[in-house]
Amino acid sequence: MLPGCPSSNRPVLAIPTLRERNGYRVLAAAANCWYSWMYRSTTVGNGNSGDKNTMIKISVMYPNDDGATFDIDYYCASHMALVRQLLGETLRGIGVDQGIGQPGSPAPFLAIGHLLFDSAEAAQSAINTHGPKLMADVPNYTNTQPTIQVSQIKM
Repeated sequence: MLPGCPSSNRPVLAIPTLRERNGYRVLAAAANCWYSWMYRSTTVGNGNSGDKNTMIKISVMYPNDDGATFDIDYYCASHMALVRQLLGETLRGIGVDQGIGQPGSPAPFLAIGHLLFDSAEAAQSAINTHGPKLMADVPNYTNTQPTIQVSQIKM
């Protein structure tokens, strides 16, 4: 099991590193919150549109609107634990990005959560079954409504 996103005195920004752990590629970085992104290296397709091994990524993006708030500690420690618990083995990997923007301009998103699935069917089934419970938790960490992007991973 990969670590979550505990509160700590870790650096605000770190250079990502890639390493292997139990057959997974793990990308670790910090942006006020340490996070892990994992995926099975053997299931990512070669970029062909008919590749049956291409994974599906659901990105849940929380816009940085005027007055928007986001509790990254709750999101990483509690909400993502709920995601793992509910989606179980269907979930192939998760990731959390915290927007930091560029000098002089704010990030367009406060945070982005990523969920990986083996197929569109697996993603749809998981979201149909558990989506309402996950969305009910949203007010516990933000006052903004997320935008959801479903993507097919090409590389």
